Amino acid sequence: MPEIFSKAVVLNIKMKDQFKFSFEKVHDITVSEETVDSKTEAILEKLGYKPQQIRQQRTGISQIDRNVPSKGTGGGTGELDFALIENDTLKLIIENKEPQKDVNVALEEAIYYANGLRRKGIDVRVVMGFNGLKSKLRVLNEDSQELWEPLLIDGQEVKDFPNKYVIQAIYDNPNKTKFIFKDRKAQDIKSIIAQLREYYRRIKHIQNNNKKEIDFTIAFIALKFILEKDFDTEQTLTTSWKELKTITNYYKLKDDITSITKNVINITDPRTEQKKYEDIFIIKDGQNTVFNFIDIINDFDESNIFKLKQVFDEVSKLEELHSSKIDLFGEIYEELADKKTKASYGQFFTRRHIIRPLVELFFENDLASIVSETKKICDCACGTGGFLTETLKLIEDYVDEKNIENFGVRTFSENTFYGYDIYNSNVVRTKINMYLAGDGFSRIKNLDTLISNEHDEDLDYIVTNVPYGKGDIFVDSEVTKNKRLEVNFLIKIVKMLKPGTGRALVIIPDGLLEAPSLSEVRHWFLKNCELEKIISLPKFSFAPYTKEKTYAIFFKRRHNVYPDIELCKNERFWAYIVDNDGQANSDKKFNTDLKDENGKWYHNELLPWKDNDGRGHPSLIKERWYKKVPESNEKYYNEWFEEIEGKKFGFIDMNEVLQDEVVRPSTISKIKVKQKINKKIELEFPLYPSDLFDEKNNLKQEYIEMLAALSMKYDNTNNTFIDLSKTVYKYLKFADLRRMFSLTQQRMKDLINEEGNLIDDLMNIIKENNDIDYRIKKGNVKFWLKSQITHKVIENEKLLKEINKELASLYFIKSIDEILEEEENDVKVIKEQYEEIINDLDLYYDPFEDRFYDKKVTNTIKLLFLIPERYFRSEAKEPLKLPELKQTTKSIITELENLLKEINIGDSSEG
Repeated sequence: MPEIFSKAVVLNIKMKDQFKFSFEKVHDITVSEETVDSKTEAILEKLGYKPQQIRQQRTGISQIDRNVPSKGTGGGTGELDFALIENDTLKLIIENKEPQKDVNVALEEAIYYANGLRRKGIDVRVVMGFNGLKSKLRVLNEDSQELWEPLLIDGQEVKDFPNKYVIQAIYDNPNKTKFIFKDRKAQDIKSIIAQLREYYRRIKHIQNNNKKEIDFTIAFIALKFILEKDFDTEQTLTTSWKELKTITNYYKLKDDITSITKNVINITDPRTEQKKYEDIFIIKDGQNTVFNFIDIINDFDESNIFKLKQVFDEVSKLEELHSSKIDLFGEIYEELADKKTKASYGQFFTRRHIIRPLVELFFENDLASIVSETKKICDCACGTGGFLTETLKLIEDYVDEKNIENFGVRTFSENTFYGYDIYNSNVVRTKINMYLAGDGFSRIKNLDTLISNEHDEDLDYIVTNVPYGKGDIFVDSEVTKNKRLEVNFLIKIVKMLKPGTGRALVIIPDGLLEAPSLSEVRHWFLKNCELEKIISLPKFSFAPYTKEKTYAIFFKRRHNVYPDIELCKNERFWAYIVDNDGQANSDKKFNTDLKDENGKWYHNELLPWKDNDGRGHPSLIKERWYKKVPESNEKYYNEWFEEIEGKKFGFIDMNEVLQDEVVRPSTISKIKVKQKINKKIELEFPLYPSDLFDEKNNLKQEYIEMLAALSMKYDNTNNTFIDLSKTVYKYLKFADLRRMFSLTQQRMKDLINEEGNLIDDLMNIIKENNDIDYRIKKGNVKFWLKSQITHKVIENEKLLKEINKELASLYFIKSIDEILEEEENDVKVIKEQYEEIINDLDLYYDPFEDRFYDKKVTNTIKLLFLIPERYFRSEAKEPLKLPELKQTTKSIITELENLLKEINIGDSSEG
């Protein structure tokens, strides 16, 4: 152990998250000591100290106040700038000075007061000096000649204000000034990242940008590892991380980080002639740069330059993690990424405690051939590369166990591992995760798996967690035109595997295994693949980001496609239901860590365990895989120690799967449904004039409104229908004009002047007579009386047909959504006014699948339900006809709704 950690107090790693520090400078170096006092109070409150714990000048405790020594020579008592009191006990003395004074002066005064109080029997052990710009903390060590020493935590001197947990640890360990945290593994990384997150909240050019925080953290930590691992081998690297740690000048640290990062970016891999690390520090989206590490470093200025040192010091706390079992960037992603960021990526990354046992089961019989032969292992939606890195570590463990010599992991990985992701930032993460696992990046690319032809029937293995949700394309229209991502990824994965030998481990949502609407996809899948295993994962495996129920399926691509699904009936697959994965089945994921009296996990079926004698045992899932089938008296329990009914594991015969079938009407497109509805509406017409009137021979109100919408109306006086869009004018003759207005002009054209307007005399007459109107067209003028304007009468059969057509069109639907409405449970149903039409057309709408069916055409479909729970934990069910099933479901929902109304939950008078 390095000297700096010798005789140090070892603290439980779980305490790390409790230890908080805070430090904020004043912005003006000319402020008074009173301003520094105000800043001190704000810092202490931020650290969680209550106002009654923070005392200024007088503590209110006579034993303390009367024994504070005076700084003067005349005797008397002094006053403490700040004292922290807990249960009437003095825990911390803080002395302040204005910024223009040396912080050491403030520290010396604090020590002076503390020594004086100690001589009077008051056991104060922590003191601070603060001048608004710097703070110094000292802890009492009576075994040391210096007496007051700096507090060191994990080798770093604490110069900030400590919270109550730090103070308590000091008093719990008298005369100890060095503390370290044990078990510096994943939990330590979590606490470091948590502290970084706190720093980022106060760094203006990083705060409130979650993606930038993640990329910045990854780049900073990657720089540390590159310098630690490659410093001795890369000639371009002139500065090590160890040397950076010795720099105390903030601006020099900033310049050196910038300089060394540029050198790292320029390192070229001689095998590929490409820059090895460039895309860690510069991330691009197409031609646009979306992240530049050097730019962010350069944005630290005099207002926050010390915060760069804080980040650097926190990153420095990370131990050597090369070839470790920790998913460093998975931890960063889980700790820093908020739900919105994950949702924007459309990805929910699989936790390592789930990946590891799955890949162990998947590769258990193939490791020897993978090591000795050239195989291709791919994750086609790699995220941070969890499946690839866990597979690499599994292979490395196998090589160590078998003592295989001359195994070059980098060369092996280059020829073995492939990773694809649609997001370039994820590609960077996978590269670095693989690099830290020891391989040197492999072949990780930024591409869209669904549209790429990178591997066509070429891969030996695919291990992945497919993306879920809405997509834009379908991979194979002959299989399905469903565009959901999980559906198309599964189809694409099958096509990427080598026929006859290619195998895959894929995590998929439950819909692919049980949704009736996806039975056609399962038909295609089972004809193309032999199903080996299905592992049911807990519902909260990806909580809190999604509670989608998921399954891990193991399968092999067939050499030849089965022409008939019945050919599968003699096959079987092994299934296992994971009820407990070692973490709470809730949104708040935390390890349960409970064991029985022998050391066996209570709530963890995925991890191996050691008994009280130190003997190792396989995980429960492995143990049961080796056993294959359960014993007759075997019992299972959930995390609340309640017995689980039914089986947990065993084989499922495909012949049993094939028993589930449904008599199903054929589907009909929504466009054809719309056409059928509109045709039926049109056939309900024609209306005859007599249909439009009531018993009193008045036009029915609904038809008055319809005719108005068609620019028509009924003339009650003349008992005729008229077309308001077609105006009829009674034009005046020239002779009539001359007689009416005593005109002297001889011809009609003499009424228009040279400008093409009416002559002035006539214009004046028309202005005085409101009943005259006119229009001039192509040099001709026509006059009429407004009072004699009429509209065209609709009286022939052709026009009556047009009315009927127009009236029918008012009922036509332009979109199928017009006949649907959403209920409270977000399920769409047919609107009441259209139910009769749908039934008359022998159509059926499935609200759960959002599909229409034509009941005149039916066929029998094998549903191929593949979820283990159906066969292990539910009673067998007789095949149902789909309409009967839907009607039963609808009646149950209606019954429940009526029940809830009767209960009248909102009536508070019932308590």
